[in-house]
Amino acid sequence: MLKRNKYYLLIAFAGTLLAVFWQELNLAHLNHFFPESNGLITSADEASYLRPPQNLLEIGEWKDSSTGVASHFMRPPGFGLYFLILKLLFGSYVWLAMKIAQIGFFFFSVLLFTRILGFFKLNERRKLIFTSLYAFMPCYSGFMYFTITESISPFFMLLTTFFWIKSYRGEERFPLGFILSGGFLILIRPQLLVFVLLFIAFYTLKKRRQLALYSLLAFLPFLLWNLRSVSIAGKWMGMHPIYSETNNSLYRPPHAEMTDLYRIWEHQGDRFHASVAALSIDTSSRTLNDVLQNVPAKYRAEVSPIFQRYQQIEFYRRSHFTEKAKIKHALPGEKAFQQDIRSLRSRLISENKADFYLLTPFRSLKKLVVSSHLNLRIHQVDFRGVWWNEALRWTCFLLLFATYLACFIYPVRFFKNKQVNEVLIISLGIVISLFYLAYVQRMNEERYLTPVLPLGLVVLGVWVSKKREVN
Repeated sequence: MLKRNKYYLLIAFAGTLLAVFWQELNLAHLNHFFPESNGLITSADEASYLRPPQNLLEIGEWKDSSTGVASHFMRPPGFGLYFLILKLLFGSYVWLAMKIAQIGFFFFSVLLFTRILGFFKLNERRKLIFTSLYAFMPCYSGFMYFTITESISPFFMLLTTFFWIKSYRGEERFPLGFILSGGFLILIRPQLLVFVLLFIAFYTLKKRRQLALYSLLAFLPFLLWNLRSVSIAGKWMGMHPIYSETNNSLYRPPHAEMTDLYRIWEHQGDRFHASVAALSIDTSSRTLNDVLQNVPAKYRAEVSPIFQRYQQIEFYRRSHFTEKAKIKHALPGEKAFQQDIRSLRSRLISENKADFYLLTPFRSLKKLVVSSHLNLRIHQVDFRGVWWNEALRWTCFLLLFATYLACFIYPVRFFKNKQVNEVLIISLGIVISLFYLAYVQRMNEERYLTPVLPLGLVVLGVWVSKKREVN
């Protein structure tokens, strides 16, 4: 037993060293694009995640630096709390602490991964193979050095799953580990609460009602966060509370309506954001025509007048309010614009049901699953086309695609043996997440799947093992 544990420690250590190698090589190739002082990779989202805890320390208020009600809760607080704890503990060395912590999270995630496989009684050979795949494939460690939630959410997803299975199997009378890890996971990425809900539903289904009742405490931090939001905004702002009439930025109600309109035909989030940003800063017909070129031809005549009105609404905001000015209500033309764009959207959906209900969700799903998740610049730019990088790309793609297939196929076993087990629940969580991203959200980045990729590999490992046993 001790010898086997040494093997897994060695795999975790070697896999972490390899991940650090890729990250440091990537940093060296980034050159002047990102600051070298903190040794981490910044992102466009960093300010909205990290400014609130910094403002809490500086001015005593948890909010980002934008104006408007949404500045108090635009991002869920989990990643900010993680930064705040390290800031309080390590002061000016917080960036180094984050780097070390995120390296440590990956190391311990490998150990958690193998412990979870152990619950399902894979033989040692398969357990070593799948643990090695998780440790050594860079698609699972690509965000280690980033200052966004994907750098820590896979660890907390695995930790929550580990404590859930452990408590169900009678190793804990009170599910404290599940409550704490699940509660923090929801604060990091609220959309992952679907897993916590499924895990608690599993307790109930298996007549572990006391565990289920205790586990509801995992939702308490998120409930308190939302009560705070309601007390500030005067209403519940939803799961994506980024829009408000008081925002002096793009993220006002007209932007929300433009987002819903684009969801009829668009699955590329970067294309949508670039188009709306261009319309917001330039009222010229040339910009309008450029944006329309990225809209399917059959929609262009219909949406062109709406796009022109959006240009004028944003021009009014920028010309009448300075960057830090406060806006207290809807601007002229916004209410009528919202009504008209909703009517247009309803009509376009009724006239293009195949696009809205089938083709666009399918394209969105395809974009999510046909990806290697090799997000680093070295893989995407610097070594693109080099044989070893292309071999790595195909290996990661085939591995991840196999995990999605396993997650879709595994629930079919339920109809054969009528057994609800932990792997079925995990695979359902991943399928629901894919459905939400593809059908509801539609315009996604592949990184939104990052927290669930390790669990997908767990499902694949168990599925392959069960098929071998049957054969």
